Amino acid sequence: MKINLLLMLGITPVLVACSSAEDRRNAALDMFNNAGETASGTVKEVQGSVDSLLNMGKSVTDGVTDMVEDAQKRINQVQSGVNMLLQGKELIESGVTGEQ
Repeated sequence: MKINLLLMLGITPVLVACSSAEDRRNAALDMFNNAGETASGTVKEVQGSVDSLLNMGKSVTDGVTDMVEDAQKRINQVQSGVNMLLQGKELIESGVTGEQ
């Protein structure tokens, strides 16, 4: 009985070790397969983030460009108004002095 027990205790680690090696091999293969899928997913996620940042930067740039163009139009309108006022002043001054 003791011999059977010792034999079972002696054989069990060998059987477990063989089984564990196969399980470890399968686990390692699964890990590498999952790592490839995870890396691909991570790359896609990072690419999506970069695309979002680029789109946001483009939107900001477009917004700033629109603001600059709008400001330039307003400046041109003010300058046109100032020119008209100066012309009106000259007309009034010439009318007051009697020049034509």
